[in-house]
Amino acid sequence: MSIKHPRRFGFVVFNLAAAALFALAWSIRTEAIEAGVAGLPNLALGTAGTIVVATVWAATWIAWGWMVWLRRRRRVMGHRHGTA
Repeated sequence: MSIKHPRRFGFVVFNLAAAALFALAWSIRTEAIEAGVAGLPNLALGTAGTIVVATVWAATWIAWGWMVWLRRRRRVMGHRHGTA
């Protein structure tokens, strides 16, 4: 089995990994809240990790959208100027 679009496959894998990390952070958060004061370090670490993952995840989606927009813009500009 060959992968036709390795970048697309990598993007899907990254999104699945990010979803798994969000689920892990949610479970850590729930356990930390139940632990009371003793769970504060885990809560802080889980929150910081969630912020990092969310930031990287949002940046990848923005970069993907930018890439798609530029590609479509180049196609439109190429057709407008008579080049393909």
